[in-house]
Amino acid sequence: MKHLHVVSPDPLRRNAAKKRLAPAALSMQSYQSVEQASRTLNTLDAGRPHLVVYVPPPKPIEQFSHDLISLLPLKGLGFTVAIICMSTEDALIQSADVLQISKLFYDVKEQLPAQIKRVSSGTNSKRGRKVAKKSPLTPRERSVLVGLQAGLSLKEVAANLAISANTVSTYKVRIMQKLGYKNNAELLQGKE
Repeated sequence: MKHLHVVSPDPLRRNAAKKRLAPAALSMQSYQSVEQASRTLNTLDAGRPHLVVYVPPPKPIEQFSHDLISLLPLKGLGFTVAIICMSTEDALIQSADVLQISKLFYDVKEQLPAQIKRVSSGTNSKRGRKVAKKSPLTPRERSVLVGLQAGLSLKEVAANLAISANTVSTYKVRIMQKLGYKNNAELLQGKE
């Protein structure tokens, strides 16, 4: 990675992440929102090595799940996308896993620059294992799933993804079929 883009709606966390990531010796830019980052990144050459790091604010995941979902188009453009979290933030880790977003951990012994190198080389983990599991879900289905598992209603997921509530309902049925969920409770608590 040569270029690092730090995104967080919380200026304190954004600045703290920049300081923690400074030893990686990468050129850094920071953004207040995923939308702001997307506008800038859409003008850049995705073939160059860019890492977009989202730093979640200290709020329940339901309040920033839209940002996680909004990161997916950047992955589609060829950028490496990751979040920074603590290894104890299970809901955030699960959401990142569902969306197949890489994770960097503040509290892992391995320093963040080494974690960045691992993420950019295609390995990622909660505790150092390789990511090898291929999801049976499409990126859109993963987006719907993470929204539902974050506690959003069908209408809220639809609004976040700019699709109709009926389309979200159709995706929900497909997700349940693909993952073998028998009811809503399994869907909302289950893992892929």
